[in-house]
Amino acid sequence: VDPSLKETTDNPKIRVIKEYFSDQLDLDDEKPDVIISLNTLEHVEDPYAFLVKAHRQLQEKQGTLVLEFPDIEAQFRRGDYNALCFEHLNYFSEASATRLMTQAGFRVVALKKELDRLFYILEIENEPEKQLSVENDEELLLYATEKFKDGLDSIVEIIKNAQAQGKTIALHGACNVLNTLFALGDFPEENILIFDGDESKDGMYIPSSTIPCLDAASPRYQEVDLVIIAAMTFYKEIHSFLVSHHGIAPEQILPIFSLPNES
Repeated sequence: VDPSLKETTDNPKIRVIKEYFSDQLDLDDEKPDVIISLNTLEHVEDPYAFLVKAHRQLQEKQGTLVLEFPDIEAQFRRGDYNALCFEHLNYFSEASATRLMTQAGFRVVALKKELDRLFYILEIENEPEKQLSVENDEELLLYATEKFKDGLDSIVEIIKNAQAQGKTIALHGACNVLNTLFALGDFPEENILIFDGDESKDGMYIPSSTIPCLDAASPRYQEVDLVIIAAMTFYKEIHSFLVSHHGIAPEQILPIFSLPNES
């Protein structure tokens, strides 16, 4: 079910429905046993209505709902701007997501947290609540506000100081956080290189910068005096790669904000 899909499929077992998953969706009385929704809940205008719609579709067969979406709590607590994306309308912690699902009439059968993602398996337990009660994660939001500000100020100061000393800086990970850094950082693009492990990004650009991306294995890493890792979800893996593949000294490698295991 997706309006952007092509109308036909090579697999006869797949039926393509070029519509949104909304109250107007008509499945011709075919009630599903399982609904799988990956990276959707953060994009929909009304996530509660989306869950209630899934509940109604599954109710007849007491089916299963599988969901995956970003877990923002760890990222917010370490001040990681990667959590913020212009395409996301909703942001969930484990607590807020579970509250919403419970109010929509589901019980959590399984929950896995990995790589800043929440992966839920849900089953129907009750009727959805008619009036949604919303609780704000005020403590988390206030904490994140301070971490974001302090983290941005600190890393911009490090970049400017390195530029003033004529050092070449590598920013590793062409992701959301770099877009925000260049947009809000107010520093020149001199002596900066951007690297990414995704080969398809080689020669491409992030929207807020005029610096082309380089492949992570590029020999131009030998020009670098300081590395700032932007893709914080994979900090340990990238750090290990830089040391083993390029021979960069650990003291030359910094996280773009606080380390992933800090709270």
